[in-house]
Parts: sequence; structure tokens; C-alpha cells
Amino acid sequence: MIRPSFVLAGVVGLLCTLIGGCGNKPAPTRQDAFVLIDKPSFVKTWDVQLPLHSGDSIKGIYFLDGTVHVLTNLNFDHAVKGDSGDLLYQNQIGTPDATLSGGPTLVTDGIVFPTTHTLELFTRDGNFRRSVNVNYNITNQAVGNRNYVYVGMDFKRGCLAQADVTQDILPVQWTFLTFGTVDGPVAISENVIYCASEDGSVRACLEDRTPFWPLLADSTFSTGSKIVSGVVVDNRSCYFSTTAGKLYCLDKNTGRLRWQYIAGMDLNYGPQVTETAVYQFVPGAGLAAIDKTTKMTIESQEAAVEAPFHNPRWTLPGAGRILAEDAQFVYVVLGRPNEVRGLAAVDKASGEVAFATHRRDLIAVTSDPKGALFYGVSRGGLVVAMKPVVNPGSYGEIALGPQSQNDGLNSHVR
Repeated sequence: MIRPSFVLAGVVGLLCTLIGGCGNKPAPTRQDAFVLIDKPSFVKTWDVQLPLHSGDSIKGIYFLDGTVHVLTNLNFDHAVKGDSGDLLYQNQIGTPDATLSGGPTLVTDGIVFPTTHTLELFTRDGNFRRSVNVNYNITNQAVGNRNYVYVGMDFKRGCLAQADVTQDILPVQWTFLTFGTVDGPVAISENVIYCASEDGSVRACLEDRTPFWPLLADSTFSTGSKIVSGVVVDNRSCYFSTTAGKLYCLDKNTGRLRWQYIAGMDLNYGPQVTETAVYQFVPGAGLAAIDKTTKMTIESQEAAVEAPFHNPRWTLPGAGRILAEDAQFVYVVLGRPNEVRGLAAVDKASGEVAFATHRRDLIAVTSDPKGALFYGVSRGGLVVAMKPVVNPGSYGEIALGPQSQNDGLNSHVR
């Protein structure tokens, strides 16, 4: 039986060829037989070839609201249904001379794609709504909350702006100066916005721009070092890292320091936070797993107070970031944070690699954290969905990968 997604891909490819708009040919894929999965593995659930235009290339892959969005350097958004691989639609974002600035973000009325200086609003099913000009260049990944989108802009030395994408006239509701470029995405929790910038400070405000940490000097937590990545929050804390090699954990309600981790190396990538741990990439060391709460030990006795300095529970060399976690494993991307050399399932307690994939053709990956599905895209536009199968005994489609003699990883699937 021919799957609908492949029929659609073929029809689109044929039409593009006839009108001269698309010049790619589907990349050949090996058909892997369904076999008994006798050990934990990453198993392919579907794959689909995107109809890339001639001269186009992959920019990134993102998962939003059940849909995988693959963005390209010619500003195309290829939307694929996350659970089936069906091609849903393809849109060109903005004008041909615009450049996509990061990935899309969700708002109440749809999906927003940031370009160099505009926010392009589409409905969830891919219909264009409006283009919002924010007048200055966008410097970070846009983050949506309700109908608002928060972006850093290059106004003066740097600022944060709130834009209402439902407004055709005066969409930018407010800005505040950050005295340094906002490089990373803001974090939003309970309608409080947390923002870091290159001036080394983190600020928190309400949706109406009212400072949220009024007891701090200038309502600001200052580090004295550059922050070139984003902020992450959970139900209690605010996390970020600096180029001075420190990872900070603040009380998100007061801005007071809870604890810090000193890496000793410039931290240009921000932390990732799950329910159980904080994961920080450290150059030269790998991915460090740090407990959120560590009690201070005094004379061999555990005290009730939080330890002011935390150390990693484990560090995994060769890993750069995480995709998701479940009760037993955290799923990591091998390579530096900006590259993909495979995926691995890592025991959360010990940091030992349980199983891995060395599929070398994938250049970008993302995940559905709730569904434990991982999505990758190759340089030629082949989108692959994979899932971890921890308990052997079921049947599935696995792809044998090259065996490495140097890294010690179990690379029996790719």
C-alpha cells in the first residue's frame, strides 16, 4: 500500500518539475525489513521526502502543536504531520529578500515566523494572516504568549519588545532597554517575562512592563559577565549561564540567588531544564547533568538548606544537548549543540549510554517531548521520525548503522 504522504510528495514534485519551480529528486532510501527488536533501540516510525526547490537547503526543524516544521534558506516552511508523516502544506515566509530569524513560535491565533524585522502570522493550518513590522532588526528567537510575541531588537544598545500580532496599527506595545544585545529567547512563566542580555543582567517584568523584582537594585540581577544565551524557568527557579563559565539558579519570584555551578569554561549555550535536572553543555567536557536541589552537608550531616554550589551528577563527553526524558532515560544529541552526530539514550542516574543511533545523514533534530518521538531531517530534505523502544519483544523497522570502534557506544541502529 502506498502511503498518502508519499503520493502527495510525488504529486508536488511532479508539478514543481513541470512549472520549473522545484529541481530536487527524492533521495533514495533503503527499505528496512520489519524485524523482532531484541534489544533497546531507536525505531523508525515513518520517513518522507520533502519537495525542496532547486538551490534550496535546510535551515532547521521544529515541532509545534503536533506538526513538524522544516524551514529552509529560501524561507520555505514545509509542514509535516507529526504522527503520520503526511505533508500538510508548504509556504514561503515573508518576502524573497527577508531572512528567517530562528524558528516559529505559537500564539493564540496561530503560528508566528520571525524574519529579519517582521513577524509573519499564519493560521495553524498554514493560511497567511498578516505581516507585522517591528521596525528594528530582531536579535533572538521569538517567543509567543497568548497574542503577544517577545523579541530582542537592535534599538540603541539592545532592547526587549512586546508585539501584539493581532494589531495592524502600532503592534509594538512597549520596549525596554537592556543595555546589551538580547541574544537568547526569553522565558515566560505565569505571564512573567524573564530576559537576559549581553550587559550581564537578567530582568523580569509583567506583561505591562512592571518590574517583577522590585527589591533588587534596578529590578535586575547582575552577573558582571556577558549572557549570550537564553533563560529557562520552571515552577520555582530561573536558570541561565554566562561567558564567565557560571550557571546560575535564581528564585524566580524574588530574583535572589539560590545556587550556582562553576564550569570554568565560557558557556555560550544556555541550560536545558527538565523535571529532574538541569543539563548544561560545557566545552571540552560535554553535557553535564546537575541536580536541581542539593542539600548542604555539614560535618557529614545533610542540612536543610540548599548548597550554594552544585556539581554535576555526571558528565557525558561527546554530547551537546537533550531532546526529552522519560522515567529511566534522558535522550541526548551527540556532538556539539550546533551539530548532530547521532542520538543516545542515557541512564538518568548514572550517565551511562544504554543505546544509540549513529545516523550520519541527519543535520538537524527536534522532538515531541510528550510523545517521545524524535524527528530528524537530512541535507537532502528526508524527514525521519524515530521513537525509542526500551522493552524488547515487539516488531519494528530498524536501520543498521556503522559500528564505531572508538566511542564505545552501542550503534547497532542508525
